[in-house]
Amino acid sequence: MSFDSTACAIIFALVGVSIFLLIEITIQKSIKPIHNVIIALAFYGSFAGYELIKAALEGDPINLPEAWRIHLSIAGIVSIGLALQHIIKTFKKIIKKQDNY
Repeated sequence: MSFDSTACAIIFALVGVSIFLLIEITIQKSIKPIHNVIIALAFYGSFAGYELIKAALEGDPINLPEAWRIHLSIAGIVSIGLALQHIIKTFKKIIKKQDNY
């Protein structure tokens, strides 16, 4: 069985949400399903951002517009930045709730 980029992204998201679940259960002693779904999508989105940056560095410039590398790179950076921002914000919420107990 070979892995394509979609399979790798799904595995990356599952590993990320699993780590998040362990931390959430350990600190909060409860699970909020919406956090888990959004964290999984954020991890998936950060992998997609990585794929965009990779395409910008290794793509075929003959079949694409002149500034395609810049557009893909910026889209990848923004995608990763937004995903990481949400991941960090959600982790901070959980950690702050532990401090309030």
